[in-house]
Amino acid sequence: MKKLIEGFADQLRLAIEIGLKSSFKNDNAEIRNIVIMGMGGSGTGADIVAGLNKDNLKIPLEVVKSYTLPKYVDKYTLFIASSYSGNTEETCICLKNAIDKGANICIISGGGEIKRIAEEQNLNCISIPGDANCPRASVGLSFVSLLFVLYKYELIADGFIDEIESAAKLLEREQADIILKSQKIAKILKSKSPIIYSDDTFQPIALRFQQQINENSKQLAHINVFPEMNHNELVGWSAPVDMFSNRCLIYVQNHTAHDSIKKRMEICREIFKEKCENIIDIESKGSSLLEGYVYLIHFADWISYYLALENDVDPFPVEKIDYLKSRLVETVKKA
Repeated sequence: MKKLIEGFADQLRLAIEIGLKSSFKNDNAEIRNIVIMGMGGSGTGADIVAGLNKDNLKIPLEVVKSYTLPKYVDKYTLFIASSYSGNTEETCICLKNAIDKGANICIISGGGEIKRIAEEQNLNCISIPGDANCPRASVGLSFVSLLFVLYKYELIADGFIDEIESAAKLLEREQADIILKSQKIAKILKSKSPIIYSDDTFQPIALRFQQQINENSKQLAHINVFPEMNHNELVGWSAPVDMFSNRCLIYVQNHTAHDSIKKRMEICREIFKEKCENIIDIESKGSSLLEGYVYLIHFADWISYYLALENDVDPFPVEKIDYLKSRLVETVKKA
């Protein structure tokens, strides 16, 4: 896992190389909406792309993480099936459904069943290397490939390519500092239950942070976003102080956040301080939203890695998920 995290900047550059070399057939079909299907690490890539483009796209984009597609999917839908292994159960089912609905389809995969279907159906495809055998550590390949799909369908401009290269350089400049800070934060988080708050723009990053703590550090975490949490969850901080004894609050700070959200976060900090001894601030860096996303993804990955070491667990395997998959296979065989 350490090697994979260290190589994130190179992974971003590899993703650019793969994207530029990928060729698509273009039948100039009208596209009125976009649906991205992805689970786990591939779903994270979809969330990132949705977050990066919510103010850029002129048509709706929805991320699906289940067995069924929205009923509106039809011949005017760009359906993107993203699966690192190519064998993700939910993605395979949705892909077949999208074919039946006549959607305009593209896949992103390292192989497996959806790659076979793509070749059989002559679908547009971006092939990514699957040798790392770790979807969550290949999120750079995932989200950059998705951006290239949108670009090749002429739904976004090519400015993201230079931004990714700038982001890779940012990581290389900041890596030593990120590692040092991550080690310190991991020590604070040991034996704690993290609460992660961000503004709504950085919700995909907060979710990624939670998932990396789940899978790498093998512990639970909770997230919510401003301003929505001010309308519900904030009242939960009225609970007795002893209920917060093992909690640690992490503020994922977006330096480009709306001024009103910044005010809300600072006012709420006063409330949180009354119940939570440890409040950690992690602030984005970079000159673009994409750079800020990439910087915080890398920062969170390092924190989850060092927290795994603090917890004396191997960050790579995900035994609970493997167990679930094996039981599902047994259930199908018995049926």
